[in-house]
Amino acid sequence: MDTRYYKGDQNLSWDALPVAKVLLDLAGSATFFIQDEKLGTADYKLEYEGKFALTTDYCGKLTGAVWIHQDTSSGPFYALPVEPYVYKKFGFSLKRVTGEYERVAKLFKMEKDLGDLGINLRSGQILRGLTEGEGYIGIVPTTQDERSISSYRLADNGLLEKYYFMFLACYRGVLRSVSKKKWPDVKKRAKKILGMTKDLLSSKPEATISDLQETFWRFGFSEFFNVAPPKIMRASGVFDVKGDINHIVLLTLLRNTEAFVESYNEALNKTHLPLKRLKLRDGAMELPYYIECEHEGRLVRWHIKARFGEKLVLKMTYRNAEPKMMTISNPPSFDELKNGLVGLFGCHTLIGKAGPLLAELSRPPRIISLPEQGSKYAPMVGHLTKGLQSKGINYPGGEFLRIGLRAIDTMELLGEEEIFLPPFLMAFWGEAKTASWIARHWKEEATAAKEMLEGLHLDEGQLLALAKYSILEYENAIPNPVPPKMAKLGNVTGISRPLTTRAYTKLKELVGKREVLLAERREKMADFQKNGELLDVEMAIKLVSVGILKRFEQLTSLFYVNNRPYAISFYLAFGPDILNKIAQSAITRREPC
Repeated sequence: MDTRYYKGDQNLSWDALPVAKVLLDLAGSATFFIQDEKLGTADYKLEYEGKFALTTDYCGKLTGAVWIHQDTSSGPFYALPVEPYVYKKFGFSLKRVTGEYERVAKLFKMEKDLGDLGINLRSGQILRGLTEGEGYIGIVPTTQDERSISSYRLADNGLLEKYYFMFLACYRGVLRSVSKKKWPDVKKRAKKILGMTKDLLSSKPEATISDLQETFWRFGFSEFFNVAPPKIMRASGVFDVKGDINHIVLLTLLRNTEAFVESYNEALNKTHLPLKRLKLRDGAMELPYYIECEHEGRLVRWHIKARFGEKLVLKMTYRNAEPKMMTISNPPSFDELKNGLVGLFGCHTLIGKAGPLLAELSRPPRIISLPEQGSKYAPMVGHLTKGLQSKGINYPGGEFLRIGLRAIDTMELLGEEEIFLPPFLMAFWGEAKTASWIARHWKEEATAAKEMLEGLHLDEGQLLALAKYSILEYENAIPNPVPPKMAKLGNVTGISRPLTTRAYTKLKELVGKREVLLAERREKMADFQKNGELLDVEMAIKLVSVGILKRFEQLTSLFYVNNRPYAISFYLAFGPDILNKIAQSAITRREPC
């Protein structure tokens, strides 16, 4: 049976177009689709004024606080959020982070010093400052809507304005990244994109987010690659139950429920994904699937709850709508399931959550294309397959097609063009470098940062030793031999590189305060009355230390940027030719799952 290739994206202005060009050149044809996801997730601890908000991406104590996919980078380079497990490796548990750290930062007037290290403080949002990425922003709804991006009209509730300001952030970031002599060209390209959007709204005032994405798809293929765009579908069309997707994964779940639940949850645990686990209680469970159909003029998702007995009873719910019930054989055939859903809803889309969706489109003869780095659900799919097969379930293995774009490597073609750097790169390389220098040196720099971080196994006490080492290295005064506490840090040569003069001065001041307090405690012993002050100073030092480590973690984001450039930013900054070259120099491989 011939292999069928699939590629789905929520945001076609990211890496979707160059990846699609690679896939077309490789396979000749593929099924491309816009993933009709809900429009991100806001941080619901915050108060918002409108229906939509612009936000950075950041994490909470254990899970993501926000999730953005209608997003863009402010310039060619961006840094990913720093996940909680990374801070755990730093010996700094986000579980224990409270407002006390914010109080301490204000007490010692550290706002600018921490800002130099990528920790931007906002009132009541210390976790955001610690974990947020740099150089990209996105749009989220401020209410918990179970609505697809295909049902958000651009003209509604100020949504188009948010897209404009997001594009403006991208445009201004690009202007900051290139020399002034390049600005006229950047402006011309920006006007083309704005003109594209204006034409869409003129011809279709009710245009949705998905319509905007499809318009950029057509624009990009014509502008970047000078070829006619291939057809692009909606996920709702791909997963129409009358089509050729036979839902192997769902049927495996319904026919081998206990084994599937155990394997699914084990897969999530092994990949540390903060997603809802499956729970089979008293013969009932919520399925990781939706029915997607129109409701009151909007494309929405109905949740599905299954009760297993002599018959399989499915209950579909959406907010305050009247629930829908369906009773079929247990286990059902796919035709029985399909015919029941069509009769009940009058619509045909049955779609899995991210993990089951990837699993379905990677079962033979299908292969779904994924970026070389990214798609955090992919490892979970592999673990699910192994778990089911180890339990004797007849479940086929699958494959992903990984596509690596090598965007930064390809910047070698830009030669001596000067690139002005964002703060997380400026911390290591200075204000600007040529494109060819970046292309030749980025991997060595990012690899060194990655290896240093992987070698760290710190506890909170060692963050204090790390601070002292950083000061001594900054002063070129590392003693020989290195003191035992510092030697335990491992190879941290170069750790002081992100320190600005201002941050170094503050850190030296704090370490000096701590030394004075420790000396006083040794002298007074039980009569020492400044334990609270000592604790404050140590908390402040730890903030600077994790800021230094955050900068190194951000440097490793270049691996991700290399594989997943924001096409819209590269286009604005460097023109269309670079995107064609990126597509031509891509690397592909198959990955069992």
